[in-house]
Amino acid sequence: MNKAKPTNRARLALPLQSILFILLIGGIGGQTSFAEEERTANVRNNWVSGEVSLIGLGVRYERMLGSHFSLGVNAYGNLSGIWNDLGIDASARLYPWGKTFFTGVGVGPHFSTGFMSWALLGVAITPEFGWKIDVSDEGGFYLQPGIKMPITYGNGAEYSGFLGSEEEKCTGCFSGGLVIYLGIGGAF
Repeated sequence: MNKAKPTNRARLALPLQSILFILLIGGIGGQTSFAEEERTANVRNNWVSGEVSLIGLGVRYERMLGSHFSLGVNAYGNLSGIWNDLGIDASARLYPWGKTFFTGVGVGPHFSTGFMSWALLGVAITPEFGWKIDVSDEGGFYLQPGIKMPITYGNGAEYSGFLGSEEEKCTGCFSGGLVIYLGIGGAF
């Protein structure tokens, strides 16, 4: 009998199948560590923090609704004199692994000014991600580094001159921002 020579694709299939099998078994074995994290994510229900960014301050309250989900509210202001943002958001966060890493979104009123030449008042949708890291007892003092990106839709105006005479209005304008922050707080 004449056997066909294996192709390069066939030669790669066996090692790839072995790697996938090992990853699958490792993932099943890793479920116990995720289960432990689930118990510690909501060790306390109420989390309060102050947030500091390069040019701003904020405050946040977060209520855990289980080990993977929370609702909250935050207020923040970035005031550089060149680019200013003020916002209040109702927020929801998802902790996909039940503990440290989160991804979330906030929605609320937002006011932006930029380069002393325009102003925008509207509603912001603010996606964010970050980490909530206990640095003392579980549910005690924690650090929360994160990034949020407010995307504001609303009405604005462009100004010119020293006293800011209104030049042009816009309806349905968009503005985007980036806030890198560090939250410091505690849980109760």
